[in-house]
Amino acid sequence: MQFLSDRDMVLSKNIANADTPNFKPKDLSRNRSDISSFELSVTDPMHIAYETGTRYDLEDGKIIELKPNSNAVHLEHEMMQKNENASAMQEAANLYSKARTLMKIAITGGVK
Repeated sequence: MQFLSDRDMVLSKNIANADTPNFKPKDLSRNRSDISSFELSVTDPMHIAYETGTRYDLEDGKIIELKPNSNAVHLEHEMMQKNENASAMQEAANLYSKARTLMKIAITGGVK
């Protein structure tokens, strides 16, 4: 759930920077061997900074097209990724709820 929440933050910041010149989209990867946080330097004062403290790799996002102002954020692609991420978050929440219900049944013996 933490990964999905952090990824949602990164995707939201990509969308927020959709009109910022020279901005390139970012994404998170969960293939991380150690648990150190990422650091990101802001290359332009107009960019919205990413917060540090996540345990995942921040990597360059997929560039579909480059706008005349060198911005590479494609809103349709970012919104599709946000929708997929929201679906994964809902699925994880449903699994958690079902596991909690099963644990409650196991502890109480099914007695209400």
